[in-house]
Amino acid sequence: MLRRFGRRNRQIRRTSYVPAVAEEDPETLKLIFDLARRGFDEQLTAARDVDSKIFQTFTAASVLIGLATLRGIKLHGHHHAGLLLVIVAVGAFIWNAGFAISALWSRKYRVQIDTPQIVNKYWYESAAELMLVYVTDAKEAYDENENHHKAKHAALRQCLVALLVEAAAIGASLIATNL
Repeated sequence: MLRRFGRRNRQIRRTSYVPAVAEEDPETLKLIFDLARRGFDEQLTAARDVDSKIFQTFTAASVLIGLATLRGIKLHGHHHAGLLLVIVAVGAFIWNAGFAISALWSRKYRVQIDTPQIVNKYWYESAAELMLVYVTDAKEAYDENENHHKAKHAALRQCLVALLVEAAAIGASLIATNL
């Protein structure tokens, strides 16, 4: 679901606040560096968690629509309320499927600066300079990945609404056809 990639030879821009921190308090820079190293994995883990929730909504929607079709549609005379509600449920299932597929489609998540790039470009830099480069790159990558994460959360909300509509339509169809 997630694909990691690195950008070789990308230019690392320093932000104005990071060099000031490095010069004034190296311990703060070390703390920021350690937090940034963990941030990538945490972000990707959170994205995988959202993916699994989206998949679960799609699975539940599939089970609901499958059970409704196994039961069949009972028509009483000219009252086609049950049929209309099943049509609404099928529409909600398609809505759910569309958002689930869209959200689960592979996205390119930006990962941290990699070892070959550090060795090739920053071999002769000091440890503090390397940390600055890494932290700056981590912030840029985090912002880029956060947009993907927000889109996944929006898709999850849409899938949940579609699942709710589908369940309500199937429930109302059951009630309408048994009256």
